[in-house]
Amino acid sequence: MLRQSLFSPRTRFRPTSNQRTAYYARDFTSTCRRSLLPGQTYGKLIRTLDPSKMVKANQALMDLSGLKQPVVHVARYPDSILKPPLYFVKDKISKPIPFPPDTRGVFYFHHNPAYPILSGGIRFRICETQAKFTLGRDLQLPGGLGLPWEMPLLSFHGEKTQPVRDLLVRDGLVEPEVLKDVQKIKFRGLRSLYGVKIFFLGQPKGRHTSQDQPIVR
Repeated sequence: MLRQSLFSPRTRFRPTSNQRTAYYARDFTSTCRRSLLPGQTYGKLIRTLDPSKMVKANQALMDLSGLKQPVVHVARYPDSILKPPLYFVKDKISKPIPFPPDTRGVFYFHHNPAYPILSGGIRFRICETQAKFTLGRDLQLPGGLGLPWEMPLLSFHGEKTQPVRDLLVRDGLVEPEVLKDVQKIKFRGLRSLYGVKIFFLGQPKGRHTSQDQPIVR
């Protein structure tokens, strides 16, 4: 009888909402065993995508090194997982390859004001601490072409991407009307033979994103 009660499906542990929130917000330090520098904290919760608010929002650094599909969450939506699917790039058979070593930093929204807002996207800034964001560098795609890894703004459509869209609005980075256009477009991308997405006329050649595949031969 005791054996039955212990292993019965009815007695399986189901974490409460508070327990799940605590798990999602916990630091990576307990599992990575790294020595932290002053000002360094690690976690997997995105609190802001605005570079100017990283310190004030206490945005923790994230360590994506060696991970194929990291699980990242968005503030105010602790039960959600960052969508669209997060990966570095895919190989020629469409399988994710791991993020490179020393991929530690923060996600942020990037937009060149000289181009339409819809050309913007979320990049990953490799930096030592949040306060040294401007001294860091953007994660690059493989190939040595100097192309930044990026999740295009136009890929954030559908119900599952709502947490990111809400955060972009709260941060004042994107107007709600723009995100309504994103929902209407349901972007799949215009591609050349080399996987380059065309966002606007006059776009510089060689723009790749994390959603372009395959690019690793």
